[in-house]
Parts: sequence; structure tokens; C-alpha cells
Amino acid sequence: MMIQAKGALMPWMLIWVLVAPLVGVVLAVAWWLMRRRNLHPLGGSVAVFTVVAGVVAVFVEVSVRVLMAGPVLMPFSPSAAFAVWYFDYRFTIPVAVGIVGVALLAFPIRSRRGAGVAELAPRGPLRFTRPRWFLAPAIVLAVVLLITILSGVASQPNPDTGRYDMYLVDLGTGTTMATYIYGWYYSLSALITIIALAAAAAGSLALIARPPLAADREQDARIRSIRSRNVIVVVTASLVLHLGLIVESLARTASLAATVSSDVGQVTLTTPIVAMIPVFIVASYIAVVAGTALFASVALTAVSARRNARLMVDA
Repeated sequence: MMIQAKGALMPWMLIWVLVAPLVGVVLAVAWWLMRRRNLHPLGGSVAVFTVVAGVVAVFVEVSVRVLMAGPVLMPFSPSAAFAVWYFDYRFTIPVAVGIVGVALLAFPIRSRRGAGVAELAPRGPLRFTRPRWFLAPAIVLAVVLLITILSGVASQPNPDTGRYDMYLVDLGTGTTMATYIYGWYYSLSALITIIALAAAAAGSLALIARPPLAADREQDARIRSIRSRNVIVVVTASLVLHLGLIVESLARTASLAATVSSDVGQVTLTTPIVAMIPVFIVASYIAVVAGTALFASVALTAVSARRNARLMVDA
């Protein structure tokens, strides 16, 4: 029976753990192949930190999912302590990875006293950004906040712990059925982490923008623009993966069902949002693909295509 259960779960687990992130990486590589001729090389330590930021984010995302897949994909399960910790803080992991990512993108930090070209225009955190870059993270954040409020209002205190992490459905017979939900208990810690992510991103943008421009102003400004955009991309990827975990959790909440006896026989009762299960599942997979693709694309911005030099030959 255990083998049959694993066989039934394996395709879906592979999609969730391996296939979805792999598709994201493939999409990022395809984007790079189409844009590589127009990408400008970052070079030096900037390129190294950029690659590390993107690769580490993808590695952590896949590693945590593989660990939680347990014996379905590996011959061992994560420790009980790790499983409990993951269950309580799983929604904050992508955001925490984003904090690490934007911190890495701020390096190397160049001193403001270094040699550079004087510039009269102010160099605030938004100096090398464009307003449209903030549209995607703003939309994702708005969706996260909307779902947070709705699920928080729907959550009820856990009778054992007092945490607002339970979803209760009254069966109308003096009994209720209950399951976990992304309620206030999980969302408040996630919101605190999101605020920290926004602060880290603002700090990274400021560190990128403030030092004097180098002698080659155009090239320096171009590199800073790429670095600033990468910071915003990492923030977007973190929020997208965070949103994916939320909707994945809501799919489990919506699947709550109970069978009760009535005058007409056995009746199966479900949640009011049971019809949303396919939407939640598809959205969670899309989020994994999109978030992984965004993280991988950051690393790929440090990789430029080799351009063949034109040789002048005398006739």
C-alpha cells in the first residue's frame, strides 16, 4: 500500500518540486537567448554577486521543496523539528531569500569618496530606476494584501494554541469541521518580513545610486540601471513565490470535506470555496514557474554573449 501511495503522489510531487522550477529556469534561459545581443556585460565583482544572488535563490527554493517532499523523492524525511519550523514559517522563506538576494545585489559597495565624475542631478534610491519597473511588484503585493485580509477575517482561533490559523465550517448539526488556513497567525509574520524586504531593497537601491559616477558615465549609469532593475526583479520574484505558497495553502483549505448522516442518507459537505481548488492549484504552479524564472533571469543578466570583433582587412 505504501508503494502504491508513493506511485500516485510521485507525478504531482515531481511537478511541484522539480518540473515547475525547471520550467522557470528554461524560460529564463530562453529570455536570455533572445535578449543576449542587447545585454550589456556587468563584469568583475558586480557580475559575481549578481550570479550568486540569482543562483542561491533558485537553489534554496528547490532545496526546501525537496526536503519537504520527504520519502516521496528521497529515502529520508526531514527531522520533526525542521518540519514544525517549516510549517510555521514556510510563507516567510521566499521573502527571506529575497532579503538575502537584494543585499547581495548591493555589493560591491563603493565608497562615496572614491574617484568619480561630479553630477549635479540628485542620486536618490530611484535615480537609476523607471516607474514601470515597480508596477509588477505593486500588483503582486496588492493581491497578497487582499488575500491576507480575506483569509485573516475567515480565520478562527485554534482551541489548542489560540492561534488564528483555523478555518471552521458549521455543519448545522451542532458540530463543525476544521482545517488550517493562512490566517492572521501566518500572515502577520509574513507581512513583517515583507516590510523588511522593502527596507532592504530601498537600502540596496540607495547604495547602488549614491557613489559618484565613474569616468565613463554612460557605462557606469547603464550598469547601475541593470543592478537597480535586478533588485526590483528579486523583490517581485520573492512576492510571487510567497503568493504561490498562499494560494497553495488555500487549495488545501478549500478541499476540506466531511460526510454526515441525514434523512436522505450520507451527505458530503464541502467548503464554500471548493470550486476554487483548480484555480488555486494552477496559480501555485504558475507562481513557482514565474518566481524561479525571475530569480534565474537575475543571474543571467551577468552573462553576456560574446561579440565577434570586426577586423579591418586591407584590399
